[in-house]
Amino acid sequence: LVGSHGNYMFKGYVSRMIHDMQNDFDNKIPFTLIMLSNYSLTIRSMRLFIVYYFISLAMARIGQENLSSKSKVRNQISGPESKSLSSTISKLQFIFGNHDEAAEFEELSLLEEGKAMRIPLNTRDDECEDPVAAVLKTLQCIEDEDAQCASAGYNKRVFRKLHNGIDTNTNIGYFFWIGGFALLDFKLEIDHTYQIAPNQIGIRYVEIVTTTNGSTLFLDPSNVFPFSQTFYQHEHALVTVDENCKMILWDQTGDNKEQTDVDDVADDIVCHVSPLCS
Repeated sequence: LVGSHGNYMFKGYVSRMIHDMQNDFDNKIPFTLIMLSNYSLTIRSMRLFIVYYFISLAMARIGQENLSSKSKVRNQISGPESKSLSSTISKLQFIFGNHDEAAEFEELSLLEEGKAMRIPLNTRDDECEDPVAAVLKTLQCIEDEDAQCASAGYNKRVFRKLHNGIDTNTNIGYFFWIGGFALLDFKLEIDHTYQIAPNQIGIRYVEIVTTTNGSTLFLDPSNVFPFSQTFYQHEHALVTVDENCKMILWDQTGDNKEQTDVDDVADDIVCHVSPLCS
């Protein structure tokens, strides 16, 4: 309708329009995609933060009953301000991993762990052949920070630890030592060991406990309290083992303050990495 000249002009207009659209696509679309990508990343980050926050709250609620049950024991020892090392390690497990999964893994690994600590038995089925050697081997595993070896020295299903006659409700096991070694370093200066009965020994010692410098908890190394601090615990323990030479009772006497000082400082350390501290 517009003739050949008009047709040429129309084609030129369409060509320029396509060219402009192409420039828009080249210049604007990548920027738009970048904006959308950043927006998407921001949304995902916010969602992860929200999920982490509410999971932490859920874990805190799950652990609250367990922690409150241990407070009675702490109060009996030295009042409500004292902390339990076992409950402190439980907090650490909630921060860095699932406590239930850890317990399940520990149950599955106990059989293999037990093989490493089994000592030949006497002809009597209910006696450990050398309870002193068995206990000292476990204590060496603790000094070496070998969680598998250390946990294998306990019969965790029945083990109890008493301090001045009070049950400390210590939940001993592989993940207890993993958490313990992340917080503390243990060295023992043993003064004397002796066998009292077929499955019972006595041991007098000084336990030297040094707190982490923070690096085991992914913090910058520090020597400012509560990090890199050393404590001394002067104790005497009567230790009972079962027929497999695994500890079933650690009955120690010692100064209450020496004990609670370590429990409290360990709890202070966990508060540097936990959003759940009160």
